[in-house]
Amino acid sequence: EEVAAFTEYYTAQVEKNEPNSMGWGFFESGEKVILIERYKNADAMINHATNVSAGGILEEAFAQFNSFFTIEMISIHGNISDELKATLSNFPFPVAYNEAYANYSRMISSMNSSPEVIDLETQRLEANAFIDNQFNFFYESSIETAQNTFAQDAVLIGTDAAEYYSGWEAMKASIEGQLAIENPMFTHSNRNVIMSSGGDMASYTQLLNFSFEVDGESMSVENVRNSGVIQKINGAWKIVQIHWSIGVQGQAVAY
Repeated sequence: EEVAAFTEYYTAQVEKNEPNSMGWGFFESGEKVILIERYKNADAMINHATNVSAGGILEEAFAQFNSFFTIEMISIHGNISDELKATLSNFPFPVAYNEAYANYSRMISSMNSSPEVIDLETQRLEANAFIDNQFNFFYESSIETAQNTFAQDAVLIGTDAAEYYSGWEAMKASIEGQLAIENPMFTHSNRNVIMSSGGDMASYTQLLNFSFEVDGESMSVENVRNSGVIQKINGAWKIVQIHWSIGVQGQAVAY
């Protein structure tokens, strides 16, 4: 009952005074410290209470908390034992002691970061849109658009033996030569996109059909295997690796 009453009180105080905070609260009960963990995720606020000692277990709890959030300061409200003060003095962040709330001691951590909720579906849509448009520099016949499409340290592996380029400066001349084609058209099929857990990088595979004109003559290449890695750099998606290949009939290496 004592723990439940404090949990209710603590939650109400924090919601009223610090609705966007994440933190832990505690009070001393006999020889035990009652630790109240409070944090928010995308859907709900969760509260629970645990009996911990004033020593090692509390230190371990704060260490775990600090591995997810950067704790800037601990604010203590009320009177706590010398033993608990000694424990808190060993933590690598400042501790401030303030006025009491009722008969309880309370702690709120001030954090400079919070868990970021990654909307992978939105990032997947962005990644697919970028992959759809990554060859716009052909349509625009623009070396500037091409440069903005590739990361500076991107790798390009083409179908020709010589087409293995590392870095924008290495591939620039080849791309400039390719921009001489007219009326380019790309269509894709069998695309597969795999997102990173952070939502800022994706790998993909797809088949491409590519038609174009050179000196008025229509040409096309079908079933080009295209794969690559794209990354969001400073808020903009870029190609960091792209690979083109054309399958040979039969087996290049017998097995």
